[in-house]
Order: sequence, then structure tokens, then C-alpha cells
Amino acid sequence: MDLGTLIAAILTLFIFSFLYKDNPFYKFAEYLLVGISVGYFIVISIKTTVVPKLIFPVFREGDMLYLIPGILGLFMFLRFLPKLAWLSRISMALIIGAGAGVSIPAMMQAQIYTQMKASMGSYASINNIIVALAVITTLSYFFFSREHKGPWAPQLK
Repeated sequence: MDLGTLIAAILTLFIFSFLYKDNPFYKFAEYLLVGISVGYFIVISIKTTVVPKLIFPVFREGDMLYLIPGILGLFMFLRFLPKLAWLSRISMALIIGAGAGVSIPAMMQAQIYTQMKASMGSYASINNIIVALAVITTLSYFFFSREHKGPWAPQLK
């Protein structure tokens, strides 16, 4: 029997031991799995992201402009140092701003412009003219009407 197969079988039994009750063998196997997974993820992330997209352009090609996102990425780890945690807000602000800058126009295109185009389509038929008039009068009512007072006014709570 191979040593790797033996270790896999023992760790599988450690995991199955949880069926009886929570015990140190299960906790060992669980922590080992999480630790190895995080270590593997870090190595893969460095190998596929940091090295080809930061290290190679800076040191092989001499393109120092790549240092800016590298430094901003390091700022994210300053969250763990209380005295320097405020620097991570710079990176977070840029991430949120870029996300909003990309998603808001896409949402406008997908939801609002598409509905406007469907409402104001070609005026070749009487149905489209009626829909356009209904949209215009409804919007006008809500934008240009005066405040509703009295017993028939909607109660907002």
C-alpha cells in the first residue's frame, strides 16, 4: 500500500469519527484540511497573479506603473495592523468606486433604457401611441401634482 493512500484512509476515518461525536481526531483532520487549503490557495494566487502580473512587468520589463496596484493590494493587508488600518480604506474606496462605475451604467442600460425603448417604440400602431401617452401622463402626475392632503390622502408610515 502506498503511503499517500494510507494517510488518506486514516484522515477519512478521522473525519468519519465525527459521526460518533466531536473529538480531537476530527478536529485535527478538519484543521489540517483548512490549513492545507489556505496554503495551496496562497501559493496558487501568488504563482498565477502576483508573479506574472506584478513581479514580471516591474523587474523584467521595467514598467514601474504596476507598482501602484501592487502597493494598493498590500494596503489591504494593513487591515490587520490597527495603527495602519486606515490605509486599507484607500484601496477599498477605489474598489467600490470602480465597481460602481462599471455596474451603474450597465444597470441603466439593462433596466432603464431597455424599458424606455420598449415604452417609446415605433409609433406605427395606435397601441404604442396609447402606451406612450399613458407613461407620459403617469409620470407627469407624480412629478407635477401637488401634495395630497385630507382624509383621502395616502397615509405614509
